[in-house]
Amino acid sequence: MYIRELPEPLLRYNLYNKWINSYVPSDITNTKQRLKSLLSLLPRTNYKIFEALIKLCVKISEYSDINMMTPGNLAICWAPNILKSAQENLGEAIDLSGERDVHLVSGLLKLYIR
Repeated sequence: MYIRELPEPLLRYNLYNKWINSYVPSDITNTKQRLKSLLSLLPRTNYKIFEALIKLCVKISEYSDINMMTPGNLAICWAPNILKSAQENLGEAIDLSGERDVHLVSGLLKLYIR
């Protein structure tokens, strides 16, 4: 609940488009570099919380055969809470931007697991 109620999402409004454009599954090497650069732009507190959240999600996903919480399912739960566009309205949240956000967060988890 803490993360969902932050006045600004963990991954910051001003970085939203950069996050969305950074994840290119067919180019993992450059994607990792872009994501690392974006992480360095986060305030230290945001970075530390994000790092702890990712580590927790990785641990949870290790038991996905039991709990069904794959990186994709975890991303469905977490993406709306940590990544939002400042212009997002309810219609957009249900629409394509939500799918892009989940895709990115799922990719972040998968990259961290590797």
